[in-house]
Amino acid sequence: MFSRLFDALQGGSGVGAAVRRRQVDAEVPNFAEADDVRAAFFSSALQHAKSSYDAERDGYVWGRTLRPSYALQLHPLNTVQTYTQKKEFVWVGLTAGPWFVGVVVLQFNYFAAFSVSLYNVESEESWRATSRVPLPGPWLGGQWVPNEKGEFGPTSAGHRVEFSAPLSTHRARLCFAGRSVQVDATGVVAQQLPNGKSAGAQRYEVHAVATLPEEFLGVVFPLGPRRAALVSKVAAAPLQSPLKLRLGGTEWSGDGYLSMDYTRGLLRRETRWHWASATAPAGYGFHLSEGAYDVDNKSVENTFYAGGRAVLLETRVEFHKVTAAAKVWTLTGDGIQLRFRHADAHDAALHVGVVKTDLYHAWGTFDGSIRVEGAMYKFDRVAGVLEDHYALW
Repeated sequence: MFSRLFDALQGGSGVGAAVRRRQVDAEVPNFAEADDVRAAFFSSALQHAKSSYDAERDGYVWGRTLRPSYALQLHPLNTVQTYTQKKEFVWVGLTAGPWFVGVVVLQFNYFAAFSVSLYNVESEESWRATSRVPLPGPWLGGQWVPNEKGEFGPTSAGHRVEFSAPLSTHRARLCFAGRSVQVDATGVVAQQLPNGKSAGAQRYEVHAVATLPEEFLGVVFPLGPRRAALVSKVAAAPLQSPLKLRLGGTEWSGDGYLSMDYTRGLLRRETRWHWASATAPAGYGFHLSEGAYDVDNKSVENTFYAGGRAVLLETRVEFHKVTAAAKVWTLTGDGIQLRFRHADAHDAALHVGVVKTDLYHAWGTFDGSIRVEGAMYKFDRVAGVLEDHYALW
C-alpha cells in the first residue's frame, strides 16, 4: 500500500526524474497555436514515441496520431500538483443489441467517483447509479495502477483502472492487455421512471472484452511548456465475445462494440466542453467535441471509426440545444448532421470552495448522418452519449 501511495503522490510518472517541490507548470493561453508548438503538434513525432513524456530531454512529445503505441506518462509531479491539478478519468460505452452500457471512473485525488448507466433502446428503460468519494487522497475510489514497467495507457499491457470505496456497492476494473481491454463492473442501480422518480434497486453485473482497433486517436495536447492533456479515443472496437449483462434476475448476452475516452493530465484550471460519442450496430462510430482541445477553432479530437480504421474529421462541430430543457440537441459540421434525443442523464453539480463543476452527461439516441471520404454513414436511433461540461477545478 505504501509503495502505491508513494507512486501516486509523485504523480505516477513512471520515470526517475527529480520532483521540483515548488514547480507550478502553469497553463499558457493559446499555447497550442504558437508557431513552434503547432509545428511540433502536427509533426509525426508522436507516431514514433515510446512515451508521451521524454524523460531524457524533460519534455512532452506533442502530437496527434491514429496509431498510438506510446505510454501515457506525466512528468514527475509534486504533492500539491497531484492533489490539485492532476485529473484522470475514463469512460467506456458498450453497445450490444438493444443495450447501451456506460461506465465512468474518475480520480481527482480530492474527489473520486464512479458512474454507471444501463439503457435499453427498444423499451426506452434506463437504470443508473453514482458513487462519490470526497477527499479520498490517491488511495481510495479510482485507482490508476501502472503495469510492471510503471506505464499507463490503453496500449500499456498490465495497466489497470479500478474503483472500490468503503460503503459503496460498486466495484469496477478495466484491464488493458496491450491490444485489448477487459471491462468488469458490479453494483446496484435504480430504474428511472418517466415521472422522474426512481424504482427499486437491482443488482447488475457487466463483463466485456474488446479488441482495440488497428487505428484510434491518441493526443498529447499542449496546455503549457510542462502541462499536457493525454487523451485516447476509441469507437467501434469489436467485442471478442458476447457482452454479458445481468440485471436483477435477468441475464442477457450478445455481440457488440466498445467505445472509450481515456484521459489523464494537468488539465486547464477552467474548462468547458461539449462531447458526443456513439457506435452503430453496423460497426461504425464517432467522437465529436468542441471547446476542450481546439486548434484553429476546431477540435483535434473529431474522429470517425469503421472497420478498424480511424479518420480525422477536420471540421468545427457545433452543439446546439433545440429545447431549453436540453432534451434535444443538434450537432452540425462539414458533412455532419446529427440530432440527439435525451433519454436519461447524470446531472451533477459540485460547488465547494474554489471548486465548481456542472456536468450534464446524457445518454439517448442519435439520428442523422456523417459523410466520410465520400461515403454517407446513417444513424437511426443509435444509442450514445452527449456531455455538456463546465469546471473550475
